[in-house]
Amino acid sequence: MLSYEPLNQKALYRSALAFYEDGDYESAKARFVKLLKEFPENKNAKERLLRTFRRLQEQRTGEYAFLKMRNEVKEWGEKRGKLDCAEYVGPVRVGDAGSKGRGLFATRDVKFGDLLLCSKAFIVCHGEAADVRINALLNIKDRKGQSGTRSQIFRELIQVLYHSPKKAKGFYGLNSGGYQRVPGEIVDGLPVVDS
Repeated sequence: MLSYEPLNQKALYRSALAFYEDGDYESAKARFVKLLKEFPENKNAKERLLRTFRRLQEQRTGEYAFLKMRNEVKEWGEKRGKLDCAEYVGPVRVGDAGSKGRGLFATRDVKFGDLLLCSKAFIVCHGEAADVRINALLNIKDRKGQSGTRSQIFRELIQVLYHSPKKAKGFYGLNSGGYQRVPGEIVDGLPVVDS
């Protein structure tokens, strides 16, 4: 049996959490299982593994506790959080829609009430979170500016795109097909944020 120092136990736990937060629940599960084999008394890992199993179930089946999710958001009040749920892609695919760009197409016959897709918001900004004195967005070319919530959401979007290449790739893939990005993903060792 391998011997780990407490720091390594913490590193393995944080690695599992990182995969969980990134939505890679299979990798998170593997790390939590490995951690619990070595440290079966780790209560946090046990609880997180159970949550990971629930996310995997949501991801595979599209079955969510929507009422529980709604009540969780209501309970937040002034405190802001994010829903802990997996994304689901059902019987749909993205494909070429001819002159319209790209579109979402059903891969089989669906009936009323079928869940086709469930995705989290990419960025959420609450109105009271925006500080208009700090968050101002200026477009020199158009000589227009914005402040408040809209500039806050752009600021947060740029931070996510800058710090998470995986999420940036998914985000840039959302356009309908008519937008051409600036070529290259890395310039001078830094990620290109082209929004």
